[in-house]
Amino acid sequence: MEDLISVLTGGSVQFLAALVFLYVLLKIFKRVRYTGGKRPPGPPSLPLIGHFHHLLFGMPHHSLAKIAEKYGPLVWLELGAVNAVVVTSSDVAREVLKTQDHIFASRPPLIMAEMVFNKGQDLIFSPLNDNYRLARKIFTTELFSEKRIDSFKELRRQMTFRTLRTAFEEGHADRYINLADLMRNQFLSLTTQMLFRTDGHAQNKELLEISDELINAGWFVLEEFFPLLKPLDLSGQVRRLKKIGERYYELMDSIIDNRLKENSNSKSNTEEDFLDVLLATSNFSRLQVKVFLLVGDKS
Repeated sequence: MEDLISVLTGGSVQFLAALVFLYVLLKIFKRVRYTGGKRPPGPPSLPLIGHFHHLLFGMPHHSLAKIAEKYGPLVWLELGAVNAVVVTSSDVAREVLKTQDHIFASRPPLIMAEMVFNKGQDLIFSPLNDNYRLARKIFTTELFSEKRIDSFKELRRQMTFRTLRTAFEEGHADRYINLADLMRNQFLSLTTQMLFRTDGHAQNKELLEISDELINAGWFVLEEFFPLLKPLDLSGQVRRLKKIGERYYELMDSIIDNRLKENSNSKSNTEEDFLDVLLATSNFSRLQVKVFLLVGDKS
């Protein structure tokens, strides 16, 4: 929420003018869009920001818990131009996430999904459609199958031993040990072996940097709640996410090109990795393959 606070308190004349314009458009849009029907209860809202003022200060989940104590287990919130329903009851959550899963399983369009995940054509941000079902089937049968996981048992043993040896050597030399970094590097090395049959240090380093950039970019993007401000990119997040996506796709292009070259020049019976499986699936475009590899790397 710090991004929103900094933008709202920045004193930008451009931003204030945009907010006034946005407020008028939102009022018109909501009058046209809302067709009646009973909404869940919710706290009073403010013009433009809706209920954001309830979440800006302190920990959001604590604020939501306090709202639920007053308004019940099903609460309606307006977050800028986005309408949200907050569920705090285990019974209602079970109804939403299990019984009525087919209704609520889809995903809203997000800027991160648009800039990095090819407009949500991955498993994380994809709407519930045929593309999602096919991708889930491929992931389940090829990447997360019991046979596939067992095939990397020896690799996991070797990498675990290597990580322990590194920790022992660092400790024996009386140097500081960052176990989080050690485990993260082991996980990334194992994942890249499963995905690409490679454990290249330079490649892993770049994937780590891209992953860090994606995390540091933040999952809160102001323009998602005020979409009319997207062309202005006041938060800078749209431009930042676009650059992250471009860097990742450039890396994946080089990996895919090298694999296609290897496959055309090699007649060996090397066991297929996940990249081979995706390239052999005619249902997926090259762009989709790159998106799925990013999801696999973060799984």
